[in-house]
Amino acid sequence: MHLQDVLYYVFWAGLFFVMMRFGCGAHIMGHGHHHHTSDPDYDTATSTASLPPGQAIDPVCDMSVETSTAKTAAYQGGIYYFCSQK
Repeated sequence: MHLQDVLYYVFWAGLFFVMMRFGCGAHIMGHGHHHHTSDPDYDTATSTASLPPGQAIDPVCDMSVETSTAKTAAYQGGIYYFCSQK
């Protein structure tokens, strides 16, 4: 294998890593903008007041999701929407 081939693969691997770490796939790798609260009475409905109809906030990663296609779970009388099944 030539040095040029190695550099080609290193470049694409690095780009893939950066996009997964900081880009759209950040929530998959466990990174992202987590704003967890220790308040047990935290209500995601209060943080969704400015969202358009049919949108909700994923309580794990705080991403906006479409309620029609999101994974859902019922917990303590509330419906929660998730961007990922994991």
